[in-house]
Amino acid sequence: MTIAAPFRDLTATPNQPLSRVVFTSGTRVRIAAPREVVWRVITALDEYAEWNSTMRSFELDGAEAAPLREGAKGKMKWDDGSGKPMEVPELITKLADDAIQSTLAWQGLLLPSWLGIAERVQTVSTLPEEGAAACMVTNWESMSGPFAWIGYYLLGLQSKLDQGNATYCHDLKSRCEEVWGRERVV
Repeated sequence: MTIAAPFRDLTATPNQPLSRVVFTSGTRVRIAAPREVVWRVITALDEYAEWNSTMRSFELDGAEAAPLREGAKGKMKWDDGSGKPMEVPELITKLADDAIQSTLAWQGLLLPSWLGIAERVQTVSTLPEEGAAACMVTNWESMSGPFAWIGYYLLGLQSKLDQGNATYCHDLKSRCEEVWGRERVV
């Protein structure tokens, strides 16, 4: 398994100031591929099921499907471990790509926002000491609202997210390094 560094430091998201975050589950992983390659893999939502072992699909709604943009809505189907895929409506809350750091964030719309907000953020950062040879991915989900407290104390949701984040980072690293390996050969 890929060596990934988990973290639980409370972390803000585009729609959740730090003061509202109940808990955070995140992972950082170094990927031996340029930031541009990793960003391309992360933003190709329609290809997630090809490499992400817990994701069945991520489809943006109709006309919003291309190009990927902030405000686009869609549905993510993922395996929660029960054997029955769970479908969650999602909203792209941030999409920013620049030469130093790129960010993709989406918010689950399964619950009304007064009850709980779950927002996932992925950043891809260059590693100046390594030039274009590698980058760092930071992937986290922060939760707020009454449901976050229930999820944290009664459902063990943070531990489940920790495991899911580690699996995602492992899968992402494998996919990106495979893609980069093929592209370097060409």
